Amino acid sequence: MVETSSPIAHTENRTAPETSFSYRPLLGLQGRLAIGGPALFPSTTVELTQGINPDNEVGTMALLHNASIRERKQHWATQPEQSKDAQLSQWKKSVVAKINLIPASTIGQDHAEFFERLGIDVVHFNEEDAQRLYDTYFSKNLSGVGIGLFAADVVEAFATSGDNWATHIKSHLAAAKWMAGMFGGNSAEIITQLIDAKIDNLNTSAFVATRKDKVNNLSDHETDLLNFLTEGQTAPVEPPRTQTNLHENEHPTPPTLPPPHIPEEPDSIPTGGGQPLTNPESPLASNPSEIVLDQEIESKRVTQAYGEKVQGASHIQKDVPCQDAIRIESDPEHDILSVAVADGHGSEKFVRSEKGAQIAVEVLNDQFFEIRRLLREKGREKAEEYVRGQLAKKISENWNTRVYKDISSNPFSPEEQRVAKLTSFSQKELFPYGSTLLGAMMMGDELLLVQIGDGNILITDDQGVISPIPHDPALLGNETFSLCQKDAIDNINVMTISTSSFKNPMISVTTDGLSNSYEDDDAFHQLMTDLYTRSDDSIKSELHNWLNEFSTRGSGDDIALGILRIKNAEPASSSH
Repeated sequence: MVETSSPIAHTENRTAPETSFSYRPLLGLQGRLAIGGPALFPSTTVELTQGINPDNEVGTMALLHNASIRERKQHWATQPEQSKDAQLSQWKKSVVAKINLIPASTIGQDHAEFFERLGIDVVHFNEEDAQRLYDTYFSKNLSGVGIGLFAADVVEAFATSGDNWATHIKSHLAAAKWMAGMFGGNSAEIITQLIDAKIDNLNTSAFVATRKDKVNNLSDHETDLLNFLTEGQTAPVEPPRTQTNLHENEHPTPPTLPPPHIPEEPDSIPTGGGQPLTNPESPLASNPSEIVLDQEIESKRVTQAYGEKVQGASHIQKDVPCQDAIRIESDPEHDILSVAVADGHGSEKFVRSEKGAQIAVEVLNDQFFEIRRLLREKGREKAEEYVRGQLAKKISENWNTRVYKDISSNPFSPEEQRVAKLTSFSQKELFPYGSTLLGAMMMGDELLLVQIGDGNILITDDQGVISPIPHDPALLGNETFSLCQKDAIDNINVMTISTSSFKNPMISVTTDGLSNSYEDDDAFHQLMTDLYTRSDDSIKSELHNWLNEFSTRGSGDDIALGILRIKNAEPASSSH
């Protein structure tokens, strides 16, 4: 039968975990997981001729994500009805109890290094640590992909342990399966078998030789696991085949970690870090030269928000996609405008920087929505408190989370691994998605500015042009800070500035492809002065052609430019 996780009581007087750590490789299952696709249905006859198919691996992980969610929902359906907060509280208590008992177990002590490498202090593990565990793998953004991130964390934890790291991690697969029990018993078994298979896949010929005779001679347990994985899917029609039984003691032990609840509405369970916001009504524009937003704002102060991005002339010649992104939103009722632009790094190793830039503008846009929500529901003081204390942290964390989610659902291909010089286990590297990020949001008389990396935020009025966030002198030449860096949070500039001293200001937010098209800052600032004197209608009608011309005659790079306009503002008496 397919196993399901059972609840673990919070028992004070136990001296050892309820179940021991155990793991046995299921070679027939591993072979079918390697093939993927139709091979995941046990009724099909398959032939194993090569190692893990990275294209089909994406679909396999998608099935496992869904199966894990089903398994966790089934687990909690067997529990007494209670609020989702109470379910989460129960889960944390159970996890703490089980992890704290590990040192008392001889087998647990044998795997002390595993927990240490994952940053888990088994002696002092508490409910705050359990909450962080939940946030890492079960928060709203990760409700369907946490199991893939867990596998990547396990491999990454040992990949730096020397030449024998593969053998090293294999010795701790029992602990990995035990820990993965939080995703459900069957899900834990499958993901651990997949980790084992990926390690053996380093020697493809040996991998095939040890599994090719097993893939069509599955045990009952392997069949059950595949049926669990493909539940609800349509299997191809194949002749029936004979199965052999697996000895009873080779069945996996039920996990000791109960699975967290996956609610019907994920945002009804608090994750401890604020709920990520999404805006399903405003997806990213896919056309590199599309005007993202051209909307009049019904307000006495804020009147215009518009922008555009174009593919660079050199990118067109080299058949390289546009790696810039732009996102503009408006909230007419509350007199708020926002623009976000991002520039994915152009070096060859940044193989997914285009996606990294798209994720970046989405993340900042979501944070702007969160600030607007705080303004409406909590008032300006709470919104400003969030900006000062949380905004940079949330931008960095949420970008990382969404990149990990993208990697989990779309692992790096062999070609991407070759170009980016990634190992076959580098499925949690951030740098291939490297990108800058700049943004501005109007909040009445206040202007909120955000920037990491190169690019320009300028404020222009009838008295001239200013750059409120100056270039960092520590950066030389084409160097730039990036969201993909481990210390990204330390390099995100967040600033609020009053617009009361500006008369009818124009705020421009642009990637560096535009400024690099000019000899110096003076010439670039003159462009902004020229734009300031033009009507918005004339700018919008010509912006696409202008940006193409700037790239062709100048930098050759992609360009994204967003503009916010404030009209009928009363300037202060002093000049800036």
